[in-house]
Amino acid sequence: MKTFDILSEFRALEELLNIEPEINPETGEITSDAESELKAYIDSLNQERDIKLNNIERLKREKKAGIEALKQEIDRLGKRVKQEQNSIDSLTNLQFYLTNGNKIDTGLYKFGTRKSTSLKVIDENSIPKEWFKEEIIRKLDKRELLKYAKEHSVDGVEVVKKVSLSVR
Repeated sequence: MKTFDILSEFRALEELLNIEPEINPETGEITSDAESELKAYIDSLNQERDIKLNNIERLKREKKAGIEALKQEIDRLGKRVKQEQNSIDSLTNLQFYLTNGNKIDTGLYKFGTRKSTSLKVIDENSIPKEWFKEEIIRKLDKRELLKYAKEHSVDGVEVVKKVSLSVR
C-alpha cells in the first residue's frame, strides 16, 4: 500500500468508527460485528504504517551512508588532484631548467620565458590606509535577534516555529 493511501484509509476508518452499531430491537444484541472488523483492519493498517516508516528510515540511512562514501571519495580525489598538480609543477620546473631561459622551438612546441612582476604583502598593517578599498561587511546576529524577537515586535522579522522529525 502506498504511503498516502495509508493515511486516507485511516481517516475513512475513523469516520466509520463513529457510526452506531446495528442492534436487534427484540433481543438487544449487536447484529453486525463491524466494530471488531474495523478494529482488526485498523491494526493491519497500523502494521503497514509501521513497516512503511521503518522502510523509509532504512532508505534515509542508506542515503546518508552513500553521502559519507561520496564525501570520502571527494577527499580521495581532491588529494589525487593535488598530487597531479604537484607533478605538473615539478615537470614545469624541469622544463624551465632545460630551457635555461632561452627560446627553444622543438617543431611541436615553442618554449620560452617571460618576465613579470607581482606584489607580495609581508605586513598588511604597515601599509597606509589609502591603498585599501573600503568595504563594509554587515552580518546579522540571528541568535541574539531571535531572543529579542521572541519577546518584542521587530519590523522585517518573523519568528517561525518549526516541527522536525526525531528518529533514534
